[in-house]
Formats: sequence, C-alpha cells, structure tokens
Amino acid sequence: MKKAPTFRHCIVLIFVFVVSINILTYHAAASGYINRLTDMGIIFDNSSAKQITRAEMVKVIVQFMGIEAPTDNYNLSNFYVFKDVTWEHWAAPYIAIARSYGIVQGDGNKYFYPDNYVTYGEAIKIIVASLGYLPLAEKQGGYPEGYIKQGRLLGIVDDIPNYSEFADAENIKQMLFNALPCPILEQKSGTVFDCIICDGKNGRPLFTAEMRSYSQSFYLMDKDNYIVLHNEHFKSVSMEYDINYSAYYLSLTLNSNGKEKLSSATDNSMQDNEAYLKIIYNNEMISQIYMSSSNSDTYHIFLNLSKYQLQKLIENFKNT
Repeated sequence: MKKAPTFRHCIVLIFVFVVSINILTYHAAASGYINRLTDMGIIFDNSSAKQITRAEMVKVIVQFMGIEAPTDNYNLSNFYVFKDVTWEHWAAPYIAIARSYGIVQGDGNKYFYPDNYVTYGEAIKIIVASLGYLPLAEKQGGYPEGYIKQGRLLGIVDDIPNYSEFADAENIKQMLFNALPCPILEQKSGTVFDCIICDGKNGRPLFTAEMRSYSQSFYLMDKDNYIVLHNEHFKSVSMEYDINYSAYYLSLTLNSNGKEKLSSATDNSMQDNEAYLKIIYNNEMISQIYMSSSNSDTYHIFLNLSKYQLQKLIENFKNT
C-alpha cells in the first residue's frame, strides 16, 4: 500500500481495509512492560519479591480484569469464600470476585491456601480463565495441561519449567503483559461450543484484555494489538470541516503523556518497518494511519464516519 503523506500540521487521508489480527504474540524482550501494567492499575505489593502468594495473584488478576474490589469496609461476614479465607482476610474481596467468575475454585475440601506461593501452573490457569478460555482449556485436558496448551496458543507463555514450581514474579508480570492483546472469549450460553472469540476477524468484534481494562470506545493500537493511545492521552478532541475535501475530520491534540507514548510506539514500529497504528472504534478497526516523527501536538485524521458518528465519538471522549 502506498504510504500516506507525513502529517505535520496537515491532514492525513486514511484508507479503510480489513487486516488479519494475529493472536500469537509473545514479547520475550518487551521493554517497559512493568510501567504499562502499573498504568493499568496492576500493582504488585512487593516489587522486589521473587515469588507472590496465591492471594496476591488473585488480587493482581482482578486488577488485570479492570474490576474494582469492594472498599475496605465491605462486609463479607455473610459471604462464604473458603474455609481458610475469612471475611477478615485482606484479600477476601478479591478472592470472592475471582470465585464468582469461576477463576478460582479451591481444593476439594474448600480450602484456598491464600498464603502459599503461586505455581506456574496455577498462574497460567488464573490468567487463561480470566480471559474467558476456561471452557476451551477444560476441553483440552483441564488442569494443568489444558491451560498450559491454551496459554501457548494465545501467546501468553512460550515454555515453562515444571508447572508445580513456584512462579517467578517477573515471569508472571511478563505473562500478564503478553496477555494484554489477547482476544477475550465471550460465552453466548452455557455450552463450550456457543462462544465467540473477540479477535476482530470475519465480522467479529475486537475486544482484548487491555481494552477490557480501560473500557473505552476509541483506541490507536499497534500491529500486535497493544494499545498506544486512548482517551487519557488527549488534551482535546474536536470535529473540524475541511473545505478542500468537503468533509469532516477528527482533530486530536495530545497531552505530554500522549506525545511520549506516540513517540515510543513510532520508534518501535519503524524498527519493524510497520510504522502504522490501527484506529479502533466501537470494537471495530475502522482505519489505519501510517506514522512518522513529528513535533506536532495536533493530528487531523479523516475517518470513514458520518458527522453524526464523529459527534458520538467525541461525546464518548467527554464522558470518560
């Protein structure tokens, strides 16, 4: 495809077409993944610890899912969790949430062992289940082989030591980073066969783990489906009219954080000769934009949207 002109205080023409989205993403040497997790509100209480407990893993996965745990004064005294997780336990709200989603079940005696270190097999199971793939993993053999296999298919993990070994905390962070662009599997009913993988292919919506966390409608994403820009990276968003093209366009002004994110993404994309971002709106790729280095704060983008659709898009920005 012909490269669009550099947009430096100018208007960029965008051509719409469908691309195949590769879910097999594995970033073994990805830089800045800890900062990205922190930006999403995923906090590891002891960043220097070599391992984390099962309770800590559950807290992290609830944050990864973009779910706010109940406040400290939330009364769990009437809500049974596990025999060894009373309502007074610091992680009880997180464990209750994870249990309600079917992510954790405990053992046959209804014990959870919250203070035991999490193993590789347990960590992968929790991550895979949080993405909605529990039915497929169970169909492929269940714990641990089915979850490990599904984790490999999704690009969350390449290879692991013995699944029963305590997981290294840094490896858990890397697995969470790898899981960010994974498409969510949504159950349409109770059967494993009646589900949809939200990968953006063949008319299906695009809905990744990272998108779920931010819960917004407009994103600029890189070729691997990592989010580069979202609402919090823009100082202002407006709709303008171009007389020459007799069309409305979107005017985006970045804040300082947005400029930094865009610069980093552009540099990485240039190295891979894939200098473009995908524009995602309402879980659909509506366009792609070729990137280039620029000192501009404001970018003008033509989209294949009506005036009304652009107005709705801008309203979404203001409401988030």
